Amino acid sequence: MNRSRIEQEAECLGIEFTAEQPDVLLVRRIQGASGQPMCCGTDEREGCRKRDCRWRTTCYGLVAFWLR
Repeated sequence: MNRSRIEQEAECLGIEFTAEQPDVLLVRRIQGASGQPMCCGTDEREGCRKRDCRWRTTCYGLVAFWLR
């Protein structure tokens, strides 16, 4: 999912964000607000079996170690 779609989702949920905020952190906030596990881009992705997860491409993108 591209950045503008992530931002639209955040706006719909009333989540405030900045342009500098990394995608994975914003997605985690969206996940939390939606009642989902806040796992995007974390080390949990190594054992993830959710092939149909809407955040999968963002999750499996390159993530700095300090963001995990």
